[in-house]
Amino acid sequence: MILKIYLLSFISLFQIFCLPNKLILEKEKDINVNVIKLSENKNRLHTEKGYLELNLVYYKNNETFFFDFAYFDQDWIYLDSVKSFMFLFKDSNYYFLDTKVKTKYFQDKTNKMFKAYGRVGITDDFIDKIANQKIYGLRINGRYKFIEYEIGIGTMQLRWKKMIYGLRNNKLKI
Repeated sequence: MILKIYLLSFISLFQIFCLPNKLILEKEKDINVNVIKLSENKNRLHTEKGYLELNLVYYKNNETFFFDFAYFDQDWIYLDSVKSFMFLFKDSNYYFLDTKVKTKYFQDKTNKMFKAYGRVGITDDFIDKIANQKIYGLRINGRYKFIEYEIGIGTMQLRWKKMIYGLRNNKLKI
């Protein structure tokens, strides 16, 4: 138990001090829907054995945001709820994001790892909340269990804010 506490403390300090806060953006044309897409990558919350990646994506043509997510860990979580992602903000209000798009799942039986990835729609109200309020917690609700994240959310939110402010102030060239 003590070793687990030390390991989680090390991972937390590593995320805070060693992982880049720098916003890394990719600009590309999404040929499936014929739009210009601006996306960050590798914006992750790490756990002992895996990670949750939530990359903010912006479609220029219709000015919409969404998250591309990837969950990779030994704990299997079946994301089938329409309220799979739940954020706790500074004002003590929870905000749910609907996962209406089909989630894809993979299992690496050799390493006993699971991966789920998909896309989550984001409203303009949620973008404003990210830009103006601190996120205290994130929970992923699955069919049979949930996983909560608290450590590293500040770094993740900082990258989202940089992208939002850059787009709002026309500092990001698209």
